[in-house]
Amino acid sequence: MAATRTTLKKKTPAKKTKAPASGKKAPAKKPSARATRIAKVTPSADGARWTVLLSDGASLRVSAAAAQSVGVRVGGAWSDSTAAKVAGAAEDQKLFQRAMAVLAKRGRMAGSELEKVLGAGPGSKRAVAALRRNGWLA
Repeated sequence: MAATRTTLKKKTPAKKTKAPASGKKAPAKKPSARATRIAKVTPSADGARWTVLLSDGASLRVSAAAAQSVGVRVGGAWSDSTAAKVAGAAEDQKLFQRAMAVLAKRGRMAGSELEKVLGAGPGSKRAVAALRRNGWLA
């Protein structure tokens, strides 16, 4: 078992501050709310996923394509809305890949039929629209 070493620091006496001349106390300082930032991005071996390390020490794995489409970058802000955007982009990517697999298996099919296969929802409509833009559907 490895031994850990602890270093103790001596406490220094608190500095005394002078009260304002008016006799009122100075307002207390509020702790600053620091935004969580993206500290490091590490790709997986195949490059399909990223490990994102945040400034608060948390790490998460995200789809590289979804993160790139949202604009995730080192030094950028990370918030709940950014996480929701990455999750939405990842869901869109999954539906797009599923639609491509269906087209590969069945061959030619209408967009409305493909939407039924993918399921109801805005994601399936976006996937079909992307396939049309890329020339996979007429």
